[in-house]
Amino acid sequence: MMKAATLQTLLTPWLLFVIVVTIPFIAWGGAQEWDLSKLLTLSAFPLLGLWAWGIMWTHYVLECLRNLSEKFQNNAAYQKISGVLVLLFLFLHPGLLALQQFRLTEKLPPDSYFSYVSSSQEVFILFGIISVLIFLSFEVFNRIKETPFMQRNWRWVSLSQMVAMTLIFFHGLGIGSILESPSLELYWVALGVLLIPCFGVVGREDWSSGR
Repeated sequence: MMKAATLQTLLTPWLLFVIVVTIPFIAWGGAQEWDLSKLLTLSAFPLLGLWAWGIMWTHYVLECLRNLSEKFQNNAAYQKISGVLVLLFLFLHPGLLALQQFRLTEKLPPDSYFSYVSSSQEVFILFGIISVLIFLSFEVFNRIKETPFMQRNWRWVSLSQMVAMTLIFFHGLGIGSILESPSLELYWVALGVLLIPCFGVVGREDWSSGR
């Protein structure tokens, strides 16, 4: 039993990681005719956004599984490595767009972001900006998580992250060019639907524990 639990702890996070990284990459690669040199260009920024959100999605699924079963324990290595990747993609996704838009329009964010889309899509840009700020705030709050004040109010930090995940989901649906692929859009929606019960389990644990 212990070996089975250990295997689940070791393998499940990385299996989920492979899924959320590989599926968007295959869709992006096909759209780019497998010119992998474009990974270093602006055309990669939608892919980086899908990767960042997808990896954060795995964190919610894993936390949900840990709350439901003692077989699933925290995989510290995965949390650390995936957390670094999320931060990297969170900076690169809007950063690549900001750089390209500055070259084209000589505008700085957020104006350069708004000029990238039509006026009817500006709300989705706003969703993205708000979400990135919320996600980055987590890095600050998490470092002082053990203080009495944060322990009493951690539920609000948890709730804010769920709000950010939801906003990014609609941000992607609204302006994500890579989601123009019907199959990838179905994948995105499926992840969003699966996230709902995870929100319920994780949120219930945070609120019931008074964290």
